[in-house]
Amino acid sequence: MKNLLALCFIMATTGALHAQNKEFLKITNALQEELIGKQFLGGMYDPPCYNIEKISVLENGEISIIGSDKGCTKTILIKDSQTTINNLRVKIYQAEPRINITFFTENGDKVYRSLIELKNILKR
Repeated sequence: MKNLLALCFIMATTGALHAQNKEFLKITNALQEELIGKQFLGGMYDPPCYNIEKISVLENGEISIIGSDKGCTKTILIKDSQTTINNLRVKIYQAEPRINITFFTENGDKVYRSLIELKNILKR
């Protein structure tokens, strides 16, 4: 009986993890589709001259962005950040360590919704 319960628990856990992985993949694909090749402002005073070459989302909510300029890599923990949208700009602010990133995209609403969906997944 214990083996059967253990097997049921393992199957349920595996199913939940598989569903969560599919959600992460969906969010990653949406962000890549909307942001690769677009400009972003990497800090408070940086000029918006970086083009996003690669963006990845880890399962702990860490988003890594690699820009076109040498050494332009930003990492945000979306779980602890504030996300706002203003027309075509999506801003992410993380207090500790202090990171402020602005994405410039034609479909800011889709990027914003993807980031909020990622936050909601991480709260579960």
